[in-house]
Amino acid sequence: MKRLMLVTALATALSAPVMASQAVDDELMRYQEQAAKADRTYQDGFTKERTRTITTLSASAKRAAKSEPATAEALWKLVLQLDDMNSEAREYFTASGKLNAVLAEVAKHQGPLIGDGQVSLAKKSEPRVDMSGAKAIRVTASFNAGYTLGSFKQGNTLIFQYVSGVWSGNNEAGEAANNQSPDDEKNDPGNRMQIFIDSGNEPVVLAEISTGTAAKPFVYTVDRDVVGLSLRIVNRRGIRNRNPGGGGANNLNFVSSYTGDVKYLVRILK
Repeated sequence: MKRLMLVTALATALSAPVMASQAVDDELMRYQEQAAKADRTYQDGFTKERTRTITTLSASAKRAAKSEPATAEALWKLVLQLDDMNSEAREYFTASGKLNAVLAEVAKHQGPLIGDGQVSLAKKSEPRVDMSGAKAIRVTASFNAGYTLGSFKQGNTLIFQYVSGVWSGNNEAGEAANNQSPDDEKNDPGNRMQIFIDSGNEPVVLAEISTGTAAKPFVYTVDRDVVGLSLRIVNRRGIRNRNPGGGGANNLNFVSSYTGDVKYLVRILK
């Protein structure tokens, strides 16, 4: 009975870190989903207000065009500060041969304000990538495929966002300190992740997922019909197996330098 109690206590102690790790992973994914939802709300509101302001400024500029050309020019410049691709503003300055000079002037404006810095209106910002409906996946460090996404048609788009985890393709000793995040540009390039086709005689590498995807997701559009689109660690020089002598079936001893795994959110647009 005492031995059974000891075994039970040991099993509980060993499983505790695993359960804690899963709880952290779940919380990180929940945070990513909620943060993406909040960001979509902000972006929708921002776009709505910018469109409204551009419409108002454009109407005022058109009314002032004949009687107050200087005012009209100033208003169209404000429009370009909010949207440097606005077709009406560009046509206005193209007609007078000033477009390039005005665009250069507008490009000098820094920060979230427009005009002379007294108008507190947000300037155009880079749109955030929508990760709603993304699937959470775990990719293991492996010489072969660490995770297979499936088959896709040309034009399908996949969006990747790092969540957590570290790995290595060169960690024969299995030391946790040698594992690295594939999302940190300062880490070994061999520990990043690549997209490849794993259904032919020889794997075909399609792309390498960039770093910094936790903040800015990586977007990849499939350029051909593919079967067996998969993910794996970049490192191809790691040890898969060898026979250092002794142990195992048929006197073989399996050794691998691939350790760890990473978690990403993947959104698929077909």
